[in-house]
Amino acid sequence: MKKHEENEAKLTLQITALNENLGTVKKEWQSSQRRVSELEKQTDDLRGEIAVLEATVQNNQDERRALLERYILDV
Repeated sequence: MKKHEENEAKLTLQITALNENLGTVKKEWQSSQRRVSELEKQTDDLRGEIAVLEATVQNNQDERRALLERYILDV
């Protein structure tokens, strides 16, 4: 009977350790999920900035083209 109690005590300790490990893993996962959300938001923000910059470049190119055409016609 004593061996049974020892085995039960060992298993109880193992379960406790596993539950603690599970708690740690859950916290790390939640932290990782928050970080992923932050990075996704930053990515979206950067994509927005890229779109604005691309539009600005296109507008500048159009304006440059128009100025060159006007210059060529005036010469």
